[in-house]
Amino acid sequence: MARYTDADVERIVNTPGMIRAPRKVQAIIRNARVASQLASLSDYFWSFTDGKVVVYDGHPQGEIPAQNGLSRRVAASLRQLGMTFVGPVNVYAHLQASGIINDHSIHCPMYQHIIQNYPIAYLPKDDEA
Repeated sequence: MARYTDADVERIVNTPGMIRAPRKVQAIIRNARVASQLASLSDYFWSFTDGKVVVYDGHPQGEIPAQNGLSRRVAASLRQLGMTFVGPVNVYAHLQASGIINDHSIHCPMYQHIIQNYPIAYLPKDDEA
């Protein structure tokens, strides 16, 4: 995607079922270009937690925010690198989906699996919203 051109943007927005907003498609391409300049996008994200899975106070009990201080810091850093359409809510969802933030319920079997098998950082709530 990092090599896509304006012709690719046009093709994408004219494809049924695809994103119809040229600015969003251009942002995806721009973000792919920025990501391709990093040694490892995965390492970049994990660097914010020193390679540890984060468990925030209250989250295992269901007190899960849409964004927090960590997601705002990561989003700001991504924007400094040149990415766009990367807000703290989207970044928080990514941090959850990639396993950097463990927001599983304490009753979920994955919660204990993660706690027992990966390095964990137990942290207080971080400027949650």
